Amino acid sequence: MMGSRHDEEPLLPASLADRLREETRELHRAAERSRFVQALLRGELEPRAYALMLRSLHGLYAALESGLARHAGDPRLAAFAEPALWRREAIERDLQALAGPSWRETLRPAAAAARYVARLDALAAATQADEIMITTMVFDHQARKRSYTLLAEAFSLLASRAKPQPQATTAG
Repeated sequence: MMGSRHDEEPLLPASLADRLREETRELHRAAERSRFVQALLRGELEPRAYALMLRSLHGLYAALESGLARHAGDPRLAAFAEPALWRREAIERDLQALAGPSWRETLRPAAAAARYVARLDALAAATQADEIMITTMVFDHQARKRSYTLLAEAFSLLASRAKPQPQATTAG
């Protein structure tokens, strides 16, 4: 489609996904072997445990998606500001089905998730930042850190290409 963001240079190099996959493969395998994930994958997770996981994810998606919506006009974020990929509303529907209309009051997010969301909200309010925040759905801490490192490397490479330094001119 002419003039769409698909015709522009991709936001991230194609090799980033490959690097993320390869360099976090063993950490992902270890996380996938956890009892929680095994129960989730086998469909044996108790509905309340699943609802609590969704409740924790809800705040994260709400914070990230609202930030993307605020900065949807920024071409650097266009690839991420794709409402069809957003999950907050689907998570809310699932929580409604699992826990009823009072899910916000009856289900508390995990303490770590609540602290993370509070930190995102505080940063956004204090800085009025116009930058992207990325989260990964990776259970293992080391795999998550490696994912962030690879993303940071990719963005710093692209940032230097996207914003060329002004050339000095000489009057002559």
